[in-house]
Amino acid sequence: MNPARTRFFFSIFSFLFFLLSGNAQSLLNGDFEKNTADGCIYNLENEDFNLIMEDVVAFGSNSEMDIHNDTCGYADVISNNWFVSLSQRPSGEIDQLSLRMDMPLTLGSSYRLTYFDWAETSGLNNIPLPLEIGLSTDSMIFGTLIHTSMPVEYEWTQQSVEFMATEAAQYITIRMAGASGLKGWTFVDGFELSPLTAVAEVGEAEVAIYPNPARDYIFIETDLDLKSIRIINAMGQEVKSFPHLDVFRNKLDLSGLGAGVYFLEIINEKNRVVRKIEKL
Repeated sequence: MNPARTRFFFSIFSFLFFLLSGNAQSLLNGDFEKNTADGCIYNLENEDFNLIMEDVVAFGSNSEMDIHNDTCGYADVISNNWFVSLSQRPSGEIDQLSLRMDMPLTLGSSYRLTYFDWAETSGLNNIPLPLEIGLSTDSMIFGTLIHTSMPVEYEWTQQSVEFMATEAAQYITIRMAGASGLKGWTFVDGFELSPLTAVAEVGEAEVAIYPNPARDYIFIETDLDLKSIRIINAMGQEVKSFPHLDVFRNKLDLSGLGAGVYFLEIINEKNRVVRKIEKL
């Protein structure tokens, strides 16, 4: 085969090992229960918050984190006994958090993140503001944006986002995202991460993708009966999909994509292949 072509081999043994070894990522303190607070605490500087809350890091410029329980007089706790809140000042200073996972995400794997948010508007000039969720390899950097939600005033709302891991991130990040000049106060709780159901690999699936890097087209050679092909950008978003292809050699048009790194997801009834490609 042409040496410029890339070959990828996948076996059922690695897939089964992943499932049986329990290597599914989880958040270590997604409901904020691991803390040493003895009650409601408001306007904590980042350093003080980080001493009290385990596996959660506050790093925003606002540095005014709050820790709540059911006795605080605001929202009832939606998950167990505790929740936290972030705020934004009209000057543009915002609170930001990172939630640590027990292990990094698996590159190319898909996940679902769920959480609850609440817009508290009882304070002077507070209004509901967007909340942004990201992925990061560093507890002090927001990283890649994967989702934006709009909390509802005085109501817990469960939010959900599905994404593909485009890097081995180990932190879910959270930040206020209102425009400058606006003021808001948002409660969050119950962050849960779960892997989406994988497609089992039966035997060895061989796929050749070339050229890589590519300009306008790539070719896929395989003896698999392909069910679907998707191209995912670095933010985990689908940017292009292709109809069912079942010929031995498939030509995919990349001409509408900007230069950069993407992920090619190829699925049939028994196999799932995800690999990085570069568009020139």
